[in-house]
Amino acid sequence: MNLDSGKTRVLLVEDDAVDAMLVRRTLAAGAAQMTHLMPAIDLSHVETLHEALEILGTGKVDVVLLDLNLGESRGLETFHRVHALVPETPIVVLTGLADDDTAVQAIRHGAQDYLTKEDLDFRQLGRALRFALERQRVREARLSLRESERRLSTLMANLPGMAYRCEDDEQWTMLFVSEGARELTGYAPNELNGEGRLAFCSLIEPEDRQYMKQKVGEALAADRPFALEYRLRTKEGEQRWVMERGRGVRNHDGHLHLEGIILDVTARRQAEKALRQHATRLETLQAIDRDILSAQSVDAIAVVALTRVGELVPESCCGAVLLYEKEPLRAVVLAATKQMADHFPMQQRFLMTDEAQIAELQAGNSVTIADLGQKKKLSPLQKELTLLGIRGYLAVPLIAEGELIGSLNIYRQSPGSPRAEDLVVARELADSVAIAIRQSRLFEQVQHYSRELEQRVAERTEELRDTNAELEAFTFSVSHDLRNPLANIMGFSELLRDRYGDRLGPEGLEYLQAMDESAEDMDRLIEELLAYSRMSRSQIDLKPIPLEPLFKAAVEREHWFRADGTIDIQHPMPAVLGHCAILEQVIGNLIANAMKFTRPGVRPEVRVYAQTQNGTVRVWVEDNGIGIHPKDQRRIFRVFERADGGYPGTGIGLATVRRGIERLGGRVGVESEPGAGSRFWFELPKVQA
Repeated sequence: MNLDSGKTRVLLVEDDAVDAMLVRRTLAAGAAQMTHLMPAIDLSHVETLHEALEILGTGKVDVVLLDLNLGESRGLETFHRVHALVPETPIVVLTGLADDDTAVQAIRHGAQDYLTKEDLDFRQLGRALRFALERQRVREARLSLRESERRLSTLMANLPGMAYRCEDDEQWTMLFVSEGARELTGYAPNELNGEGRLAFCSLIEPEDRQYMKQKVGEALAADRPFALEYRLRTKEGEQRWVMERGRGVRNHDGHLHLEGIILDVTARRQAEKALRQHATRLETLQAIDRDILSAQSVDAIAVVALTRVGELVPESCCGAVLLYEKEPLRAVVLAATKQMADHFPMQQRFLMTDEAQIAELQAGNSVTIADLGQKKKLSPLQKELTLLGIRGYLAVPLIAEGELIGSLNIYRQSPGSPRAEDLVVARELADSVAIAIRQSRLFEQVQHYSRELEQRVAERTEELRDTNAELEAFTFSVSHDLRNPLANIMGFSELLRDRYGDRLGPEGLEYLQAMDESAEDMDRLIEELLAYSRMSRSQIDLKPIPLEPLFKAAVEREHWFRADGTIDIQHPMPAVLGHCAILEQVIGNLIANAMKFTRPGVRPEVRVYAQTQNGTVRVWVEDNGIGIHPKDQRRIFRVFERADGGYPGTGIGLATVRRGIERLGGRVGVESEPGAGSRFWFELPKVQA
């Protein structure tokens, strides 16, 4: 049928123009008078068989009206040629001869009808076309049904499971079972179908039947699908987990059946079970790792590991952690489970005589003894195990930094070998124990070294404290004791100049002047040593100290000695926690130092300012002096250390600054480059408002 127009496509093959006109008029008359009987026609006309075969080859013809006697073909030969090309297209034979034999032969070979032209009317022609189309539709429907049945059969045969249709009775009597029943249950479909056959209900595990009936009944009552999982027994006796999905279906008379599919989910169930077991073991291993990390000793680590062995390896009955000693090779019981504690106390030693086992453990391999009763020669430890009823065990090496330090032994009271998953779990546990033992030993070594170091530091600190105390006492004593002789020298020098100066002459007076200057230098040195000593020995009470008055006093003193320089004190200058006398000494030394170390002919310029940050005050004293090489910047804060340059001084001033600031809990430093001046600074806590 032409889908675009909704008409039946008819091809008229007629070489006689008069006959062709007759057929056209007959079809037109039928269409006008009997629209309910005559189908709508889309008529095409050709005169030769060659033309007809070309059009038929396109597949766009629904019915053929065929004249048997054409110029290039006569009789049934014409029909055979057309029918061979389009065997599925209805052919209505039109002929001018009323030949019954020809008609019978044509019908027998597949023609839909046989009409004579002289008796042709629209009723006869319309009925022939209608019947031809109906027979064609029935034939196509039958072919489609067979194709659907074939597809359904193929689908059922390839379904991953068993499709079924059964009665809603106690036995679930099967009315249809797909070929998948063989793989799922081991039974052929004909062994399960129909009454008197094996009831499918009998394959279900007895403890699952009531659960199934209840769930299916609830689904049927609610008119909804059901899905459930249960266990069944195959023909070979194997238990399998299956998942069934189905629903109740009523036929035309209201009779209820069950239809659905049953799938094998055993592999999935086993995978889920294995996953749960793995998760449980992983949690246990993590708990053991946490307990091991919190253990304080090697013994405690071993005990923690053994208390959870039963959870990880269900078939084990007890266990022990052994450490190995060399020369001779002995196993030392580090810890054992409660069942073995009486026979294997801690630190008990056994000679290791099983050389094959030792070699395997040293190679990093686990050793399985499936049955001690089958061994011809037992080591001392193995003999003790047999007395406890131990028949087999697994020994897993404890390896630390590539060295065998012991083994984790898991014992069983029945012969046999551990499962593959037990070997993996035991190896993970042994690795954790080995690492923990190694870390514990390292920690003990570190603690030992730490205690030794602390003892040495304490001893050295005490020695330094004593030495410093002696040095400070010596410095104070020497400085104090030198003052009297020095005062005598300076006094007698003055008397010598007053009484006998006119007799000494120029050279003698020059010697006397040199002696006076040296005595004054010595006096300054003694004074500074005394100040340094007092700063180390004096009692300190920290108080809020305003810095600005101390700097102003230091500037006035320095200007009294040297008036050619400038000292700029910038505001604000905050208060700090300190000690007035110490800060006075520190500030005076820094100002004097800044004014002294200048290049010849250069006017000293000093700038003082403060910065506050994070609760501290940093005070800067900047100068335009000669600068200090980076290699000397730490050295100049030590006693009797001076920068190069030939400037006068005792080498104690900056040492006094450092000692004073450190006693106040602060810090001191310098930033400088040769020829670019210096920036000395000290830091002290700020007074909080």
